[in-house]
Amino acid sequence: MGKLNYINRKIEGRKLGQVIAKDLIKRIRSKAACRDPVVELDVSGKALTDEGFAEVASALVESLNFAGEQGKVVRLEELCLRDNQLKAASLQALTPVIRLACHDLRDLDLSDNTFAINTDDELAVWEDFLTSFSRCCVLRRIDFSGSALGPRAFELLTRVYAKQSAVDLVSQESTRPNSDEETVSTDVPTFERRARALSIASDPNKYASDGDSEPAKGLKRVNEPPEKFGQPAVQADVLPTYARTQGLRSIPYLVFSNTAMTEADALNLSYIVVCHHLPQHLLTMVPPAKAGTSAQQLAAYDESQCRGVIYLPNLTLGQTGLKVLELAEAVRNNIIGDPTTAENHETSKTLIKSSNALRRSSGARSNSIVSAGPNRRRSTPSAGDSDRTVEDTEAIAESELDRARSRIQGDTLQEVGPTRTELWRVALKMLPLSRDIRPQLRNEPPRPVPKPKAKPPIVKTLDIPGIAPKALKQLTPLTTQRDPNQPIIQRDLNLTKSPWRNYPHKKTSLVLPPPPITPSSPSSPPALAISLLQIKANQDYRSTLPLGFPENVWARILGSAAGADGIMSEGQQRSVLHYAMNKETLSKERESLGLKESAQIWHVLETTGCLTYEMSI
Repeated sequence: MGKLNYINRKIEGRKLGQVIAKDLIKRIRSKAACRDPVVELDVSGKALTDEGFAEVASALVESLNFAGEQGKVVRLEELCLRDNQLKAASLQALTPVIRLACHDLRDLDLSDNTFAINTDDELAVWEDFLTSFSRCCVLRRIDFSGSALGPRAFELLTRVYAKQSAVDLVSQESTRPNSDEETVSTDVPTFERRARALSIASDPNKYASDGDSEPAKGLKRVNEPPEKFGQPAVQADVLPTYARTQGLRSIPYLVFSNTAMTEADALNLSYIVVCHHLPQHLLTMVPPAKAGTSAQQLAAYDESQCRGVIYLPNLTLGQTGLKVLELAEAVRNNIIGDPTTAENHETSKTLIKSSNALRRSSGARSNSIVSAGPNRRRSTPSAGDSDRTVEDTEAIAESELDRARSRIQGDTLQEVGPTRTELWRVALKMLPLSRDIRPQLRNEPPRPVPKPKAKPPIVKTLDIPGIAPKALKQLTPLTTQRDPNQPIIQRDLNLTKSPWRNYPHKKTSLVLPPPPITPSSPSSPPALAISLLQIKANQDYRSTLPLGFPENVWARILGSAAGADGIMSEGQQRSVLHYAMNKETLSKERESLGLKESAQIWHVLETTGCLTYEMSI
């Protein structure tokens, strides 16, 4: 193993970056790299800055792309860049390194730097950086602590996290055959999810291998070989099980302590907390940490109040934001963890009591926002009952979490406005565009239908005194003309007046065959009725929206015009279009004119499902 440690070097900054780059390039040519390609790079507290790290990142990309006779000669497993005065530009340089080391990287420490995500360019860099983890499958930890990321960073983190595929963990108990009788699972969604997770890897004994023996991306064998990861041996009757774990959702520890987190940031992070699997579930899918500093750090995370998503300590986090995250932890334990344990039950009851006290002390500032909404969950029993069942506790915990989130959303809309969140801004921009394609919904008088102009007669008669007008011959209607199905018989030609009468001629006649007789049943409709039915059937498939486009096409057009691509999901775009097409929504909006503007906006976003990003569990 090549452990490159530069902590004791006296040089720093860009000069140290050039030295590290030279060592990395030199290593790929040596024989030691072929024998042991694993690299652990530790550059802590050396003030590399963006210029110095640019040299290191360029050398890492070249090293990871270099392949010798036996394959890759550099496998980056750990990268520590703590306290190096790095900014958003360094994240852009680090993105290709993560993509190249996605099958090997196990620990990434970016703590105590100066990352700040505020401008649009920095947001684009941050999104590309977060997306680069979509193929990482053995990463144990990402540490962003000590950097004031900014309010827009957590919203974009939630959006990228929501887009990535959910972690699919296949338990060994579900695949163990019964020796007495064969049982077939009737749970179709569970069966389909497990079937999608099954795959055949070329080398199941390795998490990452080069060349032709590279396994399927994100697919790891859970119970073979157990000795490699310090797990007990599995019985012989257990079938091999596979799990699909990759992306940000598969990382056991996401560290955001001391990141100047606000209540709005805690709101976005709460959606991640609910969906993130517990560390004890995800750690079985990655190689264990080595004894030493790394193992001690992970043990310290387990002893803290946070589980998986580490958000404490954060001195700027208010009481409401802290309570939202704690309630999200309780709901996550009920959904993903074991809800029947007494520990989770007691934790949920304690959080419910404290949340009730918080609601009583919060005042009436957000009562108009929280009280409305037909889709909000409410609990009828009080939270202080001692004989409450586990199901009631879970339902009340979810209800209290919804109320706490609504409180923060209402305060944010009242203090900052809908521009605070990109999803809110785009949804409210798409709504008037959707109503513009239905002019009849606007309060405008209907347009008068123009009357047809009288056409002048085709034939005009002159009124001359003393001369009676000549009666015009009535035109023969088309209906009284000859039947086209009757044969045409040509009469004998009268050639007495023809100049060719001296020439002999023959009497010719043209006889057409009669039309075929088709049997008609009394039950068969006439041809005109069949054509009308066909026209009516074609009209049923045509949309009533302008240009005859269906709803999904108009949703994509309006979403693209509002800039919703990559921000709103397809379901949210269709929901906004349905809301705009419904006439009853206008009357409901008129009824809510007495409320505050922030409350009215909250009602619209809550009805259209655009308060938060759609996230699958």
